[in-house]
Amino acid sequence: MLAGQALTMGDTLLVSLIGMCVVMLELVLLALMIIVLAKVVNRLTGQEKAVQPAAPAAPAVVDNTQEEETFAVLMSVICEDMKVPPEQLCFKEIKEIQ
Repeated sequence: MLAGQALTMGDTLLVSLIGMCVVMLELVLLALMIIVLAKVVNRLTGQEKAVQPAAPAAPAVVDNTQEEETFAVLMSVICEDMKVPPEQLCFKEIKEIQ
């Protein structure tokens, strides 16, 4: 088919379809191998535990000892940078990132 002959549109579509099927099959096999290997390793190490969903983080409480003036300056800088009036924004918490 490829030895010096021109491929028709149907042939090229068939070749690309077969190529995509092969890739998808390999990805499915790889995913299954990873799942099986993880179960084997967990069983051998004795660490098979039920996966628990992470608890949502409690909202941080704003420290009332900080100055309100600092909050006002931060809010005004953010509003100015975003070019949005302060009435359209809602500040839930302000905390220092270290």
